[in-house]
Amino acid sequence: MSELILRVNDENNQSYGGFQWPKMGPVSAPDWENSNKCGGGLHGWLYGCGDLSAVKYNDLSLWLVVEVDEWIDLGGKVKYKNGNVLYCGDRSTAVDMIQKRYPDKPVIYGTASAGYRGTASAGDGGTASAGKYGTASAGQGGTASAGQGGVICISYYNTRSRVAVGYVGENGIKSGVLYKVDENGRFFEVNNK
Repeated sequence: MSELILRVNDENNQSYGGFQWPKMGPVSAPDWENSNKCGGGLHGWLYGCGDLSAVKYNDLSLWLVVEVDEWIDLGGKVKYKNGNVLYCGDRSTAVDMIQKRYPDKPVIYGTASAGYRGTASAGDGGTASAGKYGTASAGQGGTASAGQGGVICISYYNTRSRVAVGYVGENGIKSGVLYKVDENGRFFEVNNK
């Protein structure tokens, strides 16, 4: 059965190494390598879920929804030999397409940041960072950090959707440190787990 993959390219619709993607229609990896190693194929996030931290993107980047039949899981992303580009454009539309097909999957939204007394919000799997006295909120599977006097909020699921709230300077929550929450809503530092 075909599944949807989310990926992001530069403003010229090229991926790392200069590979030119079509805006619509069939696409095939010229360097296909049937292995579970990164490289040697086309890459993206199955169901729109995965690790966005290693990817560079900006407001001019193009987001693609690609339909694929076969892929290799690389942990945090997948690679595939062939696909069919269904959409090429802005992130919001691409994510909406994937969420309509997979309403229960935590589609990645990337990062959000805010400065002094600001508010930053990121979706499921995203990263939100706020400055001094700011508030950072992230969805399920997300990470958050805030500066001195700030607040971090992270959604999680435990018999129902819940939100864990941490106050910088209280209960061991440190300024400028990224946190996640476990299945019981307890905060832990990302680098320590």
